[in-house]
Amino acid sequence: AIANLSASVACREAVAKEGGLEGVIEAIKKHASVEDVQLEAANAVNNLAATPSNRDQLGTLGAIPAMIEAMAINLESSAVQERMTAALLNMVVDHTTNKAKVVAAGGMAAGLAAMRKHWGEPGVQEQCCRFLRGVFTQSDANKKAFVDLGGCGAIAHGMKENIETENLQIVACQALASISGPSELKAAIATSGAVPAVIEAMKTYPANPKLQEQGCWCLKNLAMEEKLRAGLETAGARAVIVAAQAAHGSHAGVKQETDEALLFLDGADQSVLEKISKVTTPSMYPGGAVQSAPIPGKVDEFAHNRELAPGGGNSGCCVIA
Repeated sequence: AIANLSASVACREAVAKEGGLEGVIEAIKKHASVEDVQLEAANAVNNLAATPSNRDQLGTLGAIPAMIEAMAINLESSAVQERMTAALLNMVVDHTTNKAKVVAAGGMAAGLAAMRKHWGEPGVQEQCCRFLRGVFTQSDANKKAFVDLGGCGAIAHGMKENIETENLQIVACQALASISGPSELKAAIATSGAVPAVIEAMKTYPANPKLQEQGCWCLKNLAMEEKLRAGLETAGARAVIVAAQAAHGSHAGVKQETDEALLFLDGADQSVLEKISKVTTPSMYPGGAVQSAPIPGKVDEFAHNRELAPGGGNSGCCVIA
């Protein structure tokens, strides 16, 4: 009932005022093994967390560890995994404190456990990619923790198992692009299976400019590392980048990523891009604003500035009507 009542801003505020947040958390804790309760509670948190003040209160009241524990108890239920990770994503949007609470409670490991338990469920794979990306976006420490947990390999395997699901391939490429900025992570990502997974997605959906842009962004980030370039060439990265450029040359994002990826594959170092004073990117920041982003001194950080909102679209939060 609370999930249905919390679909509008006014109702979400009223629910919080009347103690509804505490009631939802209590239901998660008291009926942790009851699937139907967990599904309804996840929907309620998903909606309630769309309001920033509720996000604060839910985090303070202990919703995050309760939800992550419920995921562990209901690991066999793909529906619980999908809905809980959707709700957790809304909890971490624009909220550094809640991200830290997710990490402290083992949330990244829980998301990966859901992916590994439900390889053949594209909805679980996609929502976990969104949630996990929301946790590690704009945090190099969280990115390293994710890579250390084998996260990139999990994303790659999920992509392979669900190659027929186009939207999952887009979301997964976005996640891999977001995480491949820091120099110290590139080698581990390149050997995780991510490169062939991205290349296969690009080959399978050549007409999708969003996927081509995100795939090229990931390959470009890896190509910044000189020692990885030969492996990228052998894997066929150049061919898919050139194909994307030919098919989508009028798309600003694809053009930028393909141009820069080829520069690196051809042996350029970061000084080449540093000579460019300013570029306009189709980047979506939390809140959906399209911004013109200057290239900073470190090209690796350029990738961080181009991260999309955690939800992958114009707004990080999604409300279930």
